Amino acid sequence: MLPYFANFRLLAEFSTPCVNQRWFFEVLGYPKASKPNMANGVLMAFVFFLVRIAVMPIYYSRMCSVYGTEAFYKVSFGGRSAWIFSSICLDIMNVMWMHKIARGCYKVLRSSRKAKPESQENGKTD
Repeated sequence: MLPYFANFRLLAEFSTPCVNQRWFFEVLGYPKASKPNMANGVLMAFVFFLVRIAVMPIYYSRMCSVYGTEAFYKVSFGGRSAWIFSSICLDIMNVMWMHKIARGCYKVLRSSRKAKPESQENGKTD
């Protein structure tokens, strides 16, 4: 039973390459409003939501369906407690991170829209 849930949690790591790419862009000196950085940010927000937030109802419905079964009680009390407590803590952190990512993504996209008309007025192009 627990390997299924552990593998379910490992799928959340699909969002990690975007986080690493963000770091590379920062080291290479790309401005936050650059097209590659913005595309990566939007992709990171989308993938993070998809693999960490959108799957929560599925995860917890499966967790509830296992609760009280024979397989559930084969795991020690400490193991069950660690599994449930860590899942709740992890998802609270994921919701907090999603909020920060969405806010940051919105802020960068909004600032790029404001900067675009100004650069077009001055005859500059990207």
